[in-house]
Amino acid sequence: MRWKKKKRESPEVSTASLPDIIFMLLFFFMTVTVLKTASAKMTIELPATEQSVKVNHEASEYNIYVSSNKKEEDHKIQINEYLVTMHQLDDILKNIASPLLDFEKLKVPIYLRVDKEVQMDLVYDVKLLLRKHGLRKINYIVKKQSN
Repeated sequence: MRWKKKKRESPEVSTASLPDIIFMLLFFFMTVTVLKTASAKMTIELPATEQSVKVNHEASEYNIYVSSNKKEEDHKIQINEYLVTMHQLDDILKNIASPLLDFEKLKVPIYLRVDKEVQMDLVYDVKLLLRKHGLRKINYIVKKQSN
């Protein structure tokens, strides 16, 4: 007597829960992803300090980079990803501050990254513009000095 082999069919995989799994993965990656902040379009060597405090970066932040070239005696200012002049910086800061109330302006974080070769009068001019528009929460970014 010959045995007949039955053709076995492979079991079907249920895809009913697949949309739920994809939605959960999408939601997870949307919540944990950090958007890239602007990077400097110029070379900046930050000054070193012995004492510094780590600052938590917030989502609505403004980064101002100030660089100077000693040989050519010119300076560069960048706010977030835009290279600007002092007059343009004044206009941008006015646009940032104008819709805000006075107490809200005190909460807007400004992160100031200044090259260690920059003259202080340029930094002072930038600070005057910030003060003119009521933006007074200024954080200086430095590098930690190694002992």
